Amino acid sequence: MIKKLFICLLLATVTVVAASAQAKKAPAKKPVKVKPATKCMLLIGDVAKSKVTVAEALAWCDTLPLMVKGDNGVKYKLKNFGITVIQKEPFQSKGFGIGEGGMPILAYRAIEQLKEGDSVFLKDVMYVDAQNQDQKLPNIVFAIVSQ
Repeated sequence: MIKKLFICLLLATVTVVAASAQAKKAPAKKPVKVKPATKCMLLIGDVAKSKVTVAEALAWCDTLPLMVKGDNGVKYKLKNFGITVIQKEPFQSKGFGIGEGGMPILAYRAIEQLKEGDSVFLKDVMYVDAQNQDQKLPNIVFAIVSQ
């Protein structure tokens, strides 16, 4: 009796092991690699622009987190950046320090005063990726155009 019970248990174990050994494992998904952005533009609504009106620039500054879109089609939330405002007439370049999570108030006030042909330059731009790591983006420049 014990021999028959032992043989049944042994047969059941072999069957389970054989069945699981033949099961195909699903292939592991490889992460999709996106080429890094070489150029980024302001994301205003769903449109990426590098030439904006003063009103659009201020509206972008007011939306938090600040978003840009790379030429690779990926949207990025800016973490921090250095900001310089460049005026065409009279030619003047003025730095406004570092924006952390938003636009510094003095830079915002300088953007309010910009005219057609002036530019804003964001350098040392950083964003946080999906793994919560700081990553660098290329410099971002946007020009002011008339209405």
